[in-house]
Amino acid sequence: MSKKNDLKIGAYGEYQFNRFINMIIEINYSQKGSSFVPEDSGISEPVSTGMSLSEIPFSVNYFEFPVLLKILVNTPISRVYLSGGIRYDYQINDNSTNFFLPENDLSKSNWGFVVATGLDISNYFENPLSIEIRYNHDTTPLFDHEVLTVTNSTIDISVGVTFKSLTKNNDK
Repeated sequence: MSKKNDLKIGAYGEYQFNRFINMIIEINYSQKGSSFVPEDSGISEPVSTGMSLSEIPFSVNYFEFPVLLKILVNTPISRVYLSGGIRYDYQINDNSTNFFLPENDLSKSNWGFVVATGLDISNYFENPLSIEIRYNHDTTPLFDHEVLTVTNSTIDISVGVTFKSLTKNNDK
């Protein structure tokens, strides 16, 4: 399997329990996928006919629903944070059903967990800027074949903007 870059876009709501702990609920549209090389897996030929045994790209699109706990450390110019929680993904589109698996062999939903760290920079911008790196681990395989099990675990790097008019500030 080889890695590829994909798109993720979404929105979130953040509830501030106190200056140090927040809860985040998100909804994201996420493209995931890879390129599969059958020779590397032990699979001699695709189940579907007419496919070459060279690198085969596949793509699966999801709605993701993470629920996270965010622990903050406030500094004079930013807030550094660690966050973690659970995630449920629901497949909305599959561009992969004919590459070597029978129709509908890919899992329609995934459960997983999320671990992230980031930085909210607020003192220099009207709307705070966020930078985050996140690891999404799937506990449900995308598919499980005799010689190959594939999950959609990802590493995300994101940049975001928080609109102050939609947030409640309990820091004061």
